[in-house]
Amino acid sequence: MIKKPTRLGTESDQKISKSLSRMELFYIGLGGIIGSGWLFATLYVAEDAGGASILSWIIGGEWIRSS
Repeated sequence: MIKKPTRLGTESDQKISKSLSRMELFYIGLGGIIGSGWLFATLYVAEDAGGASILSWIIGGEWIRSS
């Protein structure tokens, strides 16, 4: 006889919620906010500066990669 699953994911969800503290959840949320913020910043810079903003990102990326 095949046993029918009752609630999928419930057990793993409880384990995750017990293993993360409030501070860890806070930092995960903060990282998401900051991560999405810099993506929108490039959009607004590209509207004002045009192609020069893309060139500055490339130059900055190469500078960081070389150091």
